[in-house]
Amino acid sequence: MKTTSEKKEWDTKDYCSFAKDLIPFESLSYCDFVFIPTVHNDHWWVYAFNFLSRELHVLDPLGHRRGQRNKIDKAMAVQVDHVYKILDKFGGVNSPPIKVVKQKLPIQPNGYDCGVLVLKYIEVWNGMVEYEGKTMSEYNSEELQTFRKEMVCNWVLDARNAKRENVLREFNFRGTSE
Repeated sequence: MKTTSEKKEWDTKDYCSFAKDLIPFESLSYCDFVFIPTVHNDHWWVYAFNFLSRELHVLDPLGHRRGQRNKIDKAMAVQVDHVYKILDKFGGVNSPPIKVVKQKLPIQPNGYDCGVLVLKYIEVWNGMVEYEGKTMSEYNSEELQTFRKEMVCNWVLDARNAKRENVLREFNFRGTSE
């Protein structure tokens, strides 16, 4: 039996075969963006990584004035590069550095909807400047409340939700499969 002092410390190369089986690099390279939701100090933002351009887009509902976030962005770029090299069957040899791109987005209208905005970014953000010099539309608190309600309904009522029928039965909704 191993003791705590005998536990193996994992290295990047230990993850290679596991990650390559779990996440096929080829399918990721066909995606426009791979989204990486992130939370720090009770605030959510999301990174959108483009494998072909090697750009890591920062989508932050509070903007980019928070000094500590710059360090986090750089650290995230290093970690994404590690994952890229693990998944790339050619080992990422001579890959150009990942470029961090801070996207200009509307600032969230309140102090609590960053998570809802992150989910909205994941749903509709495409990197195109289409909204008065920004890559996302501006939403007010009422619209965000509507999004929140829609998201919960979609999650609960989704046919893949294992507890869907229980919820419908609990709240006496018609249309259950029983």
